[in-house]
Amino acid sequence: MENTTPLPQTTIVELGIKDRLILLAHLPQQGGIIKLRLIKSLRERLLPTTEEISAHKIRDGENGTVLFNPTAEQLIRIECTDEQVDILKEAMRTADERQVLTLDMLDLYETIDQL
Repeated sequence: MENTTPLPQTTIVELGIKDRLILLAHLPQQGGIIKLRLIKSLRERLLPTTEEISAHKIRDGENGTVLFNPTAEQLIRIECTDEQVDILKEAMRTADERQVLTLDMLDLYETIDQL
């Protein structure tokens, strides 16, 4: 008997290190078990690798900020399920509603909003 369960729909989004770090800072920290598993999976794909940490000179700054070298910026493709896209949109909408968006986040907001 064949498994006829449809595969989840996915979307590919290309993000640089700056946008990935911004999204990591704004992902929800609470939710039900399914939502948290989706966030955990998304978080694992957004986190910089040890090679990226070294290449971009990523380091902790003051007051919880993260510093990096933007000249080494490269886009990577991140595959997201529809549910994960919804989580990204929710994160950006929440930042907008709380009025904590910055000019550095504007392009990312528009990219996520168009997914």
